Amino acid sequence: MSVKEEDLIYYIIERLGEATPFRLSRTLFLLDLSYWKTKGQKLTSLRYVLSPFVFYIEDFKLYLEQTPGVRRIEIKDEQGNPVRGYFKVVSFRKVNLDEKVEKLLDEIIDFIKGMSDKELNEYVTGLPEYKKFCEEGIWE
Repeated sequence: MSVKEEDLIYYIIERLGEATPFRLSRTLFLLDLSYWKTKGQKLTSLRYVLSPFVFYIEDFKLYLEQTPGVRRIEIKDEQGNPVRGYFKVVSFRKVNLDEKVEKLLDEIIDFIKGMSDKELNEYVTGLPEYKKFCEEGIWE
């Protein structure tokens, strides 16, 4: 994972307060898509594995666990079984993001913050570009 992905992940979690891998992956996809539309290439080196109604980022758990300054928080039920997990900033660190990238990311976060996970996923997987990339199965 490059410093760029670490900074992006940290920044998103910091802005949201906490974030699940699901929400993080959709945010990063929208960032990569917006960047691709203007620059002709993705911003990140993340590998998206796509299917018609859902996708995941290859090795994403490893990316998240290696991001400095964030930690996975696990909520358990009364029997000690995990019921929910999310990532949260646990120590401050400076991120090095281009001003335009930070502005774009802020716009994306503001746009999606009121969406449920279901609405966010339906929005992303309903995009014409997503459907095009989905034909290939992987977007790298």
